[in-house]
Amino acid sequence: MSKKSKTYGKGFEYEVRDLLREATNIQSFERVPTSGAWIGGANAYKAEFGRKDVTEIMAGDLICPENWRWTVECKNWDDISVHQLFMGKESKQINEFLKQVYNSANVANKEPLL
Repeated sequence: MSKKSKTYGKGFEYEVRDLLREATNIQSFERVPTSGAWIGGANAYKAEFGRKDVTEIMAGDLICPENWRWTVECKNWDDISVHQLFMGKESKQINEFLKQVYNSANVANKEPLL
């Protein structure tokens, strides 16, 4: 992933964090350092050896309140055509996003939120 893409992704994670803070009036949402790479994706194996509480906190892109039931993954892509899903067409990229959020949520024993 290019530096520009990482910066773009971080910015969106902060936007989602701020939206959740405003919508819930809970200020403890925060961006996960390394953007979820600590536990999610290729590093999911770390959950087997780590503390359960750390796994729940570090899975996904956002650190959420303690009793929050979701693991949050933030995706901000310009070339995704969500409307195609409503026409019965598949999107390989959206399927990959869903796979990632379900895997992260499973590791944390939470529900997925994309």
